Amino acid sequence: MTITRTSLLAATTLVLALGAGACGTSDEDEIRATATEWIKLSGKKDAKRACELMTPRAQVQVTGFLGSFGGGGSCVKVLASSESNDDQLSARDVEKAKVAIRDDLALLTAPGSDAQQIGLRKVDGDWRLDNIINPTLTDRPRRIDPRLSKGTDEQQLRATHKAVGEAFADKDYKRGCELFSYGAEAQLIVGRLFASFGDTEEPETRPDLSCAASLRALSKLGDGDDDDLGFSGEVPSAGRLAAADVSIRGTHATVRVAGEQPVEYLREEGHWLVAPDTGSITTEKAPSAASLERCWRRAGAVIASTARELRFAVGDTARHIAISPGRVSVKAKDWRIFYTLPADGEDPGLETVLAKPSTVRTVAYVKDAPAHAGIVARARACGR
Repeated sequence: MTITRTSLLAATTLVLALGAGACGTSDEDEIRATATEWIKLSGKKDAKRACELMTPRAQVQVTGFLGSFGGGGSCVKVLASSESNDDQLSARDVEKAKVAIRDDLALLTAPGSDAQQIGLRKVDGDWRLDNIINPTLTDRPRRIDPRLSKGTDEQQLRATHKAVGEAFADKDYKRGCELFSYGAEAQLIVGRLFASFGDTEEPETRPDLSCAASLRALSKLGDGDDDDLGFSGEVPSAGRLAAADVSIRGTHATVRVAGEQPVEYLREEGHWLVAPDTGSITTEKAPSAASLERCWRRAGAVIASTARELRFAVGDTARHIAISPGRVSVKAKDWRIFYTLPADGEDPGLETVLAKPSTVRTVAYVKDAPAHAGIVARARACGR
């Protein structure tokens, strides 16, 4: 598939632009100069230089969106695989654009009905591309409780895991997002963006693509419930948290609380933060139904052959339904069901599958899921 930077513009009405130290007499001059430099860089295909001039946040937004179409990879790889397009902003557009500045943030809005915007942040005296998906002048740095950075790495991870769990239990997504790495934040926003592609009506205003709003929206849609991040909506007790297995591998770590999904963390800017899920946003080729069935069997899930076996789920409420390439995962309070998608990729729906399992190639299930967290985790990993 050919990747173009215009695919990002079309999806978000934004443009990839970045700041570099420029010789201007004011911040506004420098902002215009950096936007113009980006256009020149894109023409020269200098992906390495372009990525160097992005903040880490902008880099993961680029790889999260454009990388999902081209198989992923580093910022340099993704940008090097993209192509320039005549529809992107020109130097003349930048010259006519409106520039708004607030402290270390800048918003450049190009003329025209699309009102494409460039969000930049001043870093060490130079303007850098910072937020390409949801540029705003009200975006503030993370505010993390300093107590979460005290003690050993293991103590910090346990404290952070508890803090995120408390935020999700309270449905305080803004507080929870403060503890997300830039990669995890980008996945939520890109996921919200992908979900909006299915909207049949043109929105009157640009949707709120902030981390908190995206997480809230995806939870309502069933595309991003708390369990996908390893949080059940319940705060682990002090005893369970103390007994949790914590493994640290350099700047990466995993916290495993009994009865819950393991949660990956990443050390970023001096803090342990929720890491991105490497399998949550992808356009990978769907795994075969046969390979999924083998994987679910090995994981310990039971393969259903009759509707009678699935009676336990009839009439129960599904808390979350996640559709991935080739398969569907359904979560309820006490059980999990996994089933393959037909060849056309259309989900027949849980009700149909429960009534007639033969509608799809394979249906697997796990009863008493909280007591079989290991089986659930292995089954969910199938196809990734």
